[in-house]
Amino acid sequence: MKPNFPASLLPSGMVWALLGALMTGCSVTSDFAVVEDQTLPGLPLPVPLVGVPLVPGLSCNLPNEAALDQAVEDAIGACLAKIFTVKEAMLLSLQISVKEDSPGDFSGIKRLTLTLHTLDTDGLRLGQIPLGGAENPEGFGPRVELPVDPPVDIVGFLRSGADCGALAIAADGQYPGQNVTFDVRARVKIRPGFRR
Repeated sequence: MKPNFPASLLPSGMVWALLGALMTGCSVTSDFAVVEDQTLPGLPLPVPLVGVPLVPGLSCNLPNEAALDQAVEDAIGACLAKIFTVKEAMLLSLQISVKEDSPGDFSGIKRLTLTLHTLDTDGLRLGQIPLGGAENPEGFGPRVELPVDPPVDIVGFLRSGADCGALAIAADGQYPGQNVTFDVRARVKIRPGFRR
C-alpha cells in the first residue's frame, strides 16, 4: 500500500531537501563575461607578440558580490536565495572563444599568462596575484581553456578591502595575419551559506 502524503507537505519537503543539500556543501558553478567582442588586430607581416595584453587596461571585469548573489538566486530561486549569502567564490578557469565570424584565430599565440589585479574605488591597483597561464608550441586555435591553479577566492579579496578585480591576459607568440574577435568568460564555483 502506498503512503498518502498531503500535497501541501510535498513542496515543503522539497524545500527541506534543498536546504539540506546546500548545508552539506553544495555549490553553484556559473560563467561570467570578462570581455565580449574584444579584437586583437591582425598584421599582414610576421610581427612578434611579446606580453601584449588581450584584455587592455585595468577595469573591473570580474563579478562583484551582487553578481555572485544573482547567480545563486538564478540557481535556487528568489525565495530561498533570501536566506543565503555567498561564502566563497572560487575562480576556476577562463575560457577564451574566438567568434565564429572572426577572420583570424590564436594559432600564432604560443603562451598566455594570467594576472589578477585588485583595484580600489578609484581604479588604482592595490595588488596583483599571478594566476599562471598556458603554453602551446603549436598555437591555441579558436578556443582556449586556462585553468587557475590553485583557484582564487573572489569574495576573499573583495572583503579584504579591494573594490573589484581585473583579470589581465598577456599573449606571446606572433600577431595573427587577420583580426581576431573573441570573448573571455570566467568560470566561478560559488559556495552559499546561511545569512547571519
